[in-house]
Amino acid sequence: MFDYYIRPFHKSYNTDSESCHTPSTISSRTPSRSNSTEDLDYVPELKELLHKDLKKAVVKRDVVCLFCWDKLECEGAHIIAQKNIPMTYDESSLLQRAGLTQKHQIQNGLLLCNKCHSQFDKLKRYVDLIDDKLVVKVVNETNDETSDKHKEWKDNVRMLKLVRSGWQENWTDIDDRRAVEPNGEMALHFVQNNRTKLPNRQALEFHKAACMIWRMAGGAETDEEYCSDDEDLVPVDTAALKRRFKVQDQQKL
Repeated sequence: MFDYYIRPFHKSYNTDSESCHTPSTISSRTPSRSNSTEDLDYVPELKELLHKDLKKAVVKRDVVCLFCWDKLECEGAHIIAQKNIPMTYDESSLLQRAGLTQKHQIQNGLLLCNKCHSQFDKLKRYVDLIDDKLVVKVVNETNDETSDKHKEWKDNVRMLKLVRSGWQENWTDIDDRRAVEPNGEMALHFVQNNRTKLPNRQALEFHKAACMIWRMAGGAETDEEYCSDDEDLVPVDTAALKRRFKVQDQQKL
């Protein structure tokens, strides 16, 4: 279950052959031009998009870190970090279920500073949809309001709001963005607000779900606390089971 729900998103357990900053290998299939990072002229049609393509596209779209608005050490972060192992043979991958075809599409990317990127990849921050706006949320790891963890969470939220407030004046004449919305949320702002190139909301929902599951499970403080189930994880061939037990799909009845 870990490999299905957590591994595709969590930085510490990302075992994809390609790291976040390493160009991907050339695919044998031809990607659709409509799924290119930014319809970049220099991306050959016969090649998979590279991480540098994603980085260039999100820099153009977002300009600064979407979470804290800092400009330093910004990186192209992936929402779905790698392909997952499906639970069943006839189930699509998370990328496909989100309507994506490539890992390095702009719709699977966020421009984040190094610190925010690390928090996002460790499932400590996620993007939610509130009042039809994408907002950044900091995971509260406890329900105990008297605990040190809860106080740390409040401090982290307060500091993020303060950092955004410090940058707000720079945007007054550009898009009049607010560090904090009237409802108290911290909205994401895109300099290029083309809806077809904004972060994929289904992918963001998958990432949010991973954050909630990881939070409820208590996470893993060290590698020693994590036990991989790679060797035992085998997708279930539901189609074969249906044939064996002569089960008909509901749609065919």
